[in-house]
Amino acid sequence: MKTILIIVLFGITSNLIGQALCDGQLVLTDNGICNTNPYILVFEDNFDSTSIDLSKWKLWPGGSQEGTANQEYNQPENVSISNNHLYITAKKETVEGRVVFWLPDTLILEDGLPNLRTFYYSSSNIRSRQLFQFGKYEIRCKIAKGKGFWPAFWMFGGPGWNEVDVFEFWNENDVFGNFDPNKLSKVHKMNAHYDFDGDGFSENCPTSYTGPDFSEDFHTFTFIWTPYKMEWYMDAEFKRITTLYHTIEGQIVDCNNIHTGTPYLLDKAFPQLPMDIRAGFGIQSYDNSPDETTPFPSSFEIDYIRYYKQIPCQGQVLITDKTLENLDDELFNVIIGTTITLADNLTLNNDQQLELIARDSIIFGSNFVNEAGNSFVTKINTSICTDIDEEKSDSDNKCKVKIYPNPNSGKFVFEIDLSLINNNYYNVINENGQVIVSKKPINNSIIEININKYTNGNYYLNVIDPNNKIICSYPVIKNN
Repeated sequence: MKTILIIVLFGITSNLIGQALCDGQLVLTDNGICNTNPYILVFEDNFDSTSIDLSKWKLWPGGSQEGTANQEYNQPENVSISNNHLYITAKKETVEGRVVFWLPDTLILEDGLPNLRTFYYSSSNIRSRQLFQFGKYEIRCKIAKGKGFWPAFWMFGGPGWNEVDVFEFWNENDVFGNFDPNKLSKVHKMNAHYDFDGDGFSENCPTSYTGPDFSEDFHTFTFIWTPYKMEWYMDAEFKRITTLYHTIEGQIVDCNNIHTGTPYLLDKAFPQLPMDIRAGFGIQSYDNSPDETTPFPSSFEIDYIRYYKQIPCQGQVLITDKTLENLDDELFNVIIGTTITLADNLTLNNDQQLELIARDSIIFGSNFVNEAGNSFVTKINTSICTDIDEEKSDSDNKCKVKIYPNPNSGKFVFEIDLSLINNNYYNVINENGQVIVSKKPINNSIIEININKYTNGNYYLNVIDPNNKIICSYPVIKNN
């Protein structure tokens, strides 16, 4: 009896410690810390321009080596925008191209073949220029349907494997291992990868479920990533959860249940590093290759991609030279506050990225320089910082300006206090700091302004004193 009992206990313990997702037992030295800040939309692309925004995305050319799971050649011309949707189009065509686009044609790669070679399918993918970490990722899209198609939305960062697959769709087989066309575009695969040991191979933890035919309509896929857990949703319906730590019994543990001195199991597949955002349309290889039933050309159609971050409101914020010097070169930089003021004589360099989101106003100092080639976005969002109730500063009160209608279709009126007439000036700048209405004297308490010829977006009406200093700035939103 004792022998049997020992065997049973050993079997249970081995099963717990030896799970692929765990790295044995560890004891934490800190309690869990829960982030209670609301999610704020800080990055998005609604694909409402005529071409892809290269300040947000990279188009990554190249192909794969022999022996890999996909066989398409990625090229920028397979990405297009129409009717506020992004299309990544797969084609059956012969293309000469480099596997690794920055290496020489004749270089022999690991598969024994030269870098320049022939591909028989073309497609593309997009990758965000900045890296992101904890937050909520979202895509609304409609996938293409066909044998061999491999649409995916995922995040990836290195070195090594550090990846989350929000969704992938592949060929599916029946119970006998044969391709089953009735399962195409219905099996939503989700996965997490991390190279825990640093050996170049990832631990991964895949799962899937069978849903509707995702090629027939648009669906919204959402992924939430915190320091302690990951969650997947489809059309707001919960689909999966995994956590960084588990109890010794294998139960998931969130931030509020992590306690100092308690033993836990670690999920080795849980990503740890920042990642970029990717969407692509691959073509599977070998037995999974397309056949005569596969419709070419076909497109992976995307309505929007968004990223939300849990970030504290900083109240009144002053942006200085030091702020710009401390911007991260790779991570997405965002600052939110009630009123954000840019100091005088600031320059945002051509390789920098910064997004400012204010509840009340964004005030530009004089001589602000926004060099070409950077990514600078300003937004007014009245729904943020709702827990901060502060008195307006002197600069907010001194102008006593009313702007209406706001938002508007390009024509608006600003009304100003009589005491400021004949002593001051006004101009209008766009969100990049460029003057679109040059400085004019304020000679009436009510002035009509027309910016109808400019694109929709955020603009700012500045009131300027006789010494050419901006004494206050108010957002103007043009939205036809």
